[in-house]
Amino acid sequence: MLPGPVVGPSMTPVSHPGQHLRTGAAASFLLPGYGSHLVRLRVTDAAGQSHELTQTVTPQQAPLDPRPGSYINTQRAGNTLDLHQTANGDWVLGWFTFDTSGEPVWYNSAVGPVINSRFQQPLMRYTWANNVATGTQVGTIALDFSTSQAVWVSWVLHGVAGGERYQYLRGGDGRSGLWYAPSQPGWGFSVQESFWYFHATVTFYLPDGEPRWMSGWNWAGSNVSLALEYLRGPGLCPSCGGKDATVVHQDWSHPERPSSMNLQISDGASTAGWGSTDISRFIASPTTNWVVPVWTRSPLPIGLLTRP
Repeated sequence: MLPGPVVGPSMTPVSHPGQHLRTGAAASFLLPGYGSHLVRLRVTDAAGQSHELTQTVTPQQAPLDPRPGSYINTQRAGNTLDLHQTANGDWVLGWFTFDTSGEPVWYNSAVGPVINSRFQQPLMRYTWANNVATGTQVGTIALDFSTSQAVWVSWVLHGVAGGERYQYLRGGDGRSGLWYAPSQPGWGFSVQESFWYFHATVTFYLPDGEPRWMSGWNWAGSNVSLALEYLRGPGLCPSCGGKDATVVHQDWSHPERPSSMNLQISDGASTAGWGSTDISRFIASPTTNWVVPVWTRSPLPIGLLTRP
């Protein structure tokens, strides 16, 4: 949310979508994103008479370059935006969040530029059938940057509008980027590296074709194995309003066969490497227990979709 000052007599904002900061000859408050907004003000003149007026406020947009990496909302657990820049200077994001039942789901934006500190693109959801990923537009997403590391994120997802503030957390260095297997497009790895810290999210699909994500971290290196966690987020879907902590689904990280992945990427200048996954779910019943493979891929050549 971005500051919008209005100068005049003694004024108090009556209703606006942000937080009131100050009254007086110059009233300051926060607005959701750039663009023009109508703000109701209560104005008190020198004689003590007050009345309401409506004024259009347009915050100034200072062009800036966003910092690539992972962005989070500190007030809502488990929701992450991974922002990557492409070789030609455009941008693309992966949104790792939850559906209305609390299951992890991911979306990708279309690729596009940041113009006057704003990124706005269609939002895509992918499903998997017959070894082919199919994308469907499920809404739009917009990022309005107030600094290179702070952004107001607004969306329309499945017809429901919402918005919240995100801030840079980590990543954007070294081997960071979107990695995929050219022989199996439609799934892949979102990598975020910062100094010694290496975090990766794998996007994959359930047997019924529904999209899911798991993530893990380890020390950075040219051959990194990561134990993966399957997080559930009841009430943490976009626009759901929940603020509880996420829950690790232990069936996906069972000691008998924990889910994992391996990435072999030489260094931050590399645009090719190897990736593998061993994602399975442990199922218990009164009579027997068994492990069901969900997304197992032997080492495959992977390529970098974004800027090295």
